[in-house]
Amino acid sequence: MIKWIPQTPSVKFGSLLNPLIVPAGKAKAFSVDLEVLYGYGEAGYKDVQFTASTDKLWGSIVNKFQFTGSASSPDRKLGFTITHPKAAKETATYHIDVTITSAKYKLSSKHRLTINVKVRVGASVLPICVAWRTRAPRRTPHVHMC
Repeated sequence: MIKWIPQTPSVKFGSLLNPLIVPAGKAKAFSVDLEVLYGYGEAGYKDVQFTASTDKLWGSIVNKFQFTGSASSPDRKLGFTITHPKAAKETATYHIDVTITSAKYKLSSKHRLTINVKVRVGASVLPICVAWRTRAPRRTPHVHMC
């Protein structure tokens, strides 16, 4: 007798900038690619569900988790927002725990995405504007701080 054991779904994270550059005290949205690793093809991709969480202390810092992408494809995205506190250190490391679950078989696995952040400081805090000068004989861009 052969006992069949269903496969546990898993995910693989795409690359993420290291560190992410964030403004202090302001929310900034990011996303990372996810690949569903589940050997049941399109039916399996439609079967999986995602949840995301982070440490309770970071709930106001790392939040607004959103999973997007076609349910019939292994390629998905995890969107999230980081609001790094003004009073915090210039660099920090956060994490997001992503759980993928098979609705049919009730099997799940948890994966941790580590996020290193660095606060934008100095002149780079100011946005850069490009204005077009229209002097003859041609238009040329003029870059300045707004």
